[in-house]
Amino acid sequence: MKQINFGQIFSIYLGLFSFVTVAFPKMTTIMVLLLLVLVITAYVKKEVSWKFNTPGILLISLYLIYLIGIFFAHELSNGLKYAEYKLALLVLPLLLSIKTKFAIKLQWPVMGLILGTLVVIGIGIVSSCNCYGKHAWLLYCFSSSYISPVHHPSYFSGFLLFATAAAWVGYRKSWKGFSIYAVVGYSVITSFFYFLCLSLAGMLFLGMVLIVLVVYYIYKKWGKWIALSITVLGPVLLFLVLSKLPGIKDDVAVTKKGLSEYLSSPQAFLNKRVADEAIPGNQKRLVMWTVTSELILEHPFGVGTGNVDEYLYARLEKYGFYQLVKDDLNPHNQYLQTTLEIGVFGLLVLLALIISCIYIAIKYRNFLLLLLISGLAFNMLFESMLQRQSGVVFYSFWIPLLIMVIFNDSLNKRDFKEKK
Repeated sequence: MKQINFGQIFSIYLGLFSFVTVAFPKMTTIMVLLLLVLVITAYVKKEVSWKFNTPGILLISLYLIYLIGIFFAHELSNGLKYAEYKLALLVLPLLLSIKTKFAIKLQWPVMGLILGTLVVIGIGIVSSCNCYGKHAWLLYCFSSSYISPVHHPSYFSGFLLFATAAAWVGYRKSWKGFSIYAVVGYSVITSFFYFLCLSLAGMLFLGMVLIVLVVYYIYKKWGKWIALSITVLGPVLLFLVLSKLPGIKDDVAVTKKGLSEYLSSPQAFLNKRVADEAIPGNQKRLVMWTVTSELILEHPFGVGTGNVDEYLYARLEKYGFYQLVKDDLNPHNQYLQTTLEIGVFGLLVLLALIISCIYIAIKYRNFLLLLLISGLAFNMLFESMLQRQSGVVFYSFWIPLLIMVIFNDSLNKRDFKEKK
């Protein structure tokens, strides 16, 4: 009887998991359960063994701190709801902290991610066309939440950038199906929709990535002094470009003005915005960051899992920001959100996770992991990236997966050398 090829089955399923959780996130629970069955079956067949790593342990630890925070929840149902949203922080690192006897083909999950983003783009086009049929407003309907109805635009722009980078890695490694024409075509599509997401944070991060790549190329080609000059001029050029882009330039101008006023006098900035019912989006962030920071100083060990909204809204009402309460906003900063909810210990675990991933990415020269964790770390400055289930699942899947592939490849190479 022919032996089951667990390597092929496992790799293909990871591709299916990647596809479904991006394209149809409501099916995530089913996909996690099937992954659990697959891993347990492989373990019983002695095809895998558990081998924990630092990032995986930190992800699990972060979830356990959220569980402890439930004991301080004013309403148990709220605490349990948040714990359910973040369950992937526990389950996926547990299932993917394994050493395998078979090779894991990363091209399958990457292919699943690419196909998933294309499906989401298709859904976004339908959504935007429906909007345009009702409102006949081109820029409004073909941007932001209408072009990205499945995932928050800031989240989806991060998914698109990572998927595009992974596609180029596939081309460099000559993966089947990753021809130059396919990868360039996909890159053109994702670049267009990346812009339509209208995420200022996404644009800034993309600009930073491009500057780093250009500087690296120039350093290799012409030396450190020219590279250093580009490093200094790059951010200035990036700001000038963003200041001229349609749909982004107004956002940049408003952000610049609001930040200038805020730095001059935070209290005056807040007082001026109390009477303004139409506070621009990025100035709302400044209000939320200020209020959240005040609460953190009062509650350095956190207010408890599920209690953040209660404390935030009470403080916003105290200042008179009734419209922001109606808008149901979170702090729009994961570092502040985590600290307010589960305290400085939660923040330290989150920071340790980022640092450990960056260390592994640099040590093993893994560009994809470095891009993934850098994008997450940067976007968490402007969005609570781990407050939506789509963000939690995406990063809880890809971080352990990339590290599992890195470590398994490293162990296999070491075993091969020892045998020789």
